[in-house]
Amino acid sequence: MKRQAQRQYESGAMDAVKTYKKNTYPFEEGAEVAERLTGFFGDLSGLCAADLGAGPGSTAVGSQVFDIPWRRLISVEAFSPYVEELRKRDVRTGEHEIVHRNIEDIFGEFKAGEIDLALIFDVIEHFPRRKALGLLRRLESFLAVGVAIFVPLGRVKQDAYDGNSLQRHRSSWKAEDFVRLGYSVTVYEGMHGDLDPPVDGAWALKRWG
Repeated sequence: MKRQAQRQYESGAMDAVKTYKKNTYPFEEGAEVAERLTGFFGDLSGLCAADLGAGPGSTAVGSQVFDIPWRRLISVEAFSPYVEELRKRDVRTGEHEIVHRNIEDIFGEFKAGEIDLALIFDVIEHFPRRKALGLLRRLESFLAVGVAIFVPLGRVKQDAYDGNSLQRHRSSWKAEDFVRLGYSVTVYEGMHGDLDPPVDGAWALKRWG
């Protein structure tokens, strides 16, 4: 009975996921950030956003964060060479703060409600699953507005590189994992076409404020 209930749940969860089939969308429509976040969270210029695990800000998705006119942008990054790259970035935000710490340290660095929105782009898969779920739970009582996640789906092997052990993938995710947590999920099949075989990408957005 438990197995049958799980199958029924997963079927219903996937019905709740919006999916774009491979080759039915241009990459830009899957990777856009400002339009997607504005459509879900409203005017971004009044928000304080924390880009958790910002990296050097060089990915197709991550680099767009700097083009958004946030009220305040907090880039949180633990790897020193990436922090130096972040300091060179031009930003449109009213205030840009770089925090050279682990992601989990924001709970001691800032007050609950001080940050509106957490951006978790190509990051959640770098955490062991239990630790990732714990982080998401803590954020729900810490942030004023919500969370935006961008994540590859399925098992995507990645080891440390750039001399950065934090780049290793430690968990894999399915769309229904985020549906179960109350997120609005959109899947783009084959979005990560640079991988062999191509890997699906997903946006998971959740708002409570």
